[in-house]
Amino acid sequence: MNFKSYNLFLAIVVSLRELVDELKIITDEHHVFLNKVTGKTVTLTDEDISAVESGDDTAERQDWEQEVFEQAKEVLWLDDYLELPSKFDIHEYKIMERFCLDFPDERISDELLDKIRDGLAHFAGSKMQSV
Repeated sequence: MNFKSYNLFLAIVVSLRELVDELKIITDEHHVFLNKVTGKTVTLTDEDISAVESGDDTAERQDWEQEVFEQAKEVLWLDDYLELPSKFDIHEYKIMERFCLDFPDERISDELLDKIRDGLAHFAGSKMQSV
């Protein structure tokens, strides 16, 4: 039998509601990773990541701490996980601007850009007045 090489990919099902809920509750010290195989998310703290990166596998830990440590090793060492962007990685204005620039009608695109730029200027002006 002759097999040809195909570029196949498997789609995973990710619950958008679970993902949004997870991203809502994280703080600056948290990182959310998506398992590309299962579609499940894993949240790790800076402390969890530091423990793995320091290589301290011999530290005394409670059972639950050891479970978190093992999960953190899996997340950081396997290619099955993708770190999701934090709130610092998402720039709402750039998203709106890209939407405006991609709009097929150039006249409407320009009008939309003017509106968001006016809004940004107004926001920046009101922030300066309140300082």
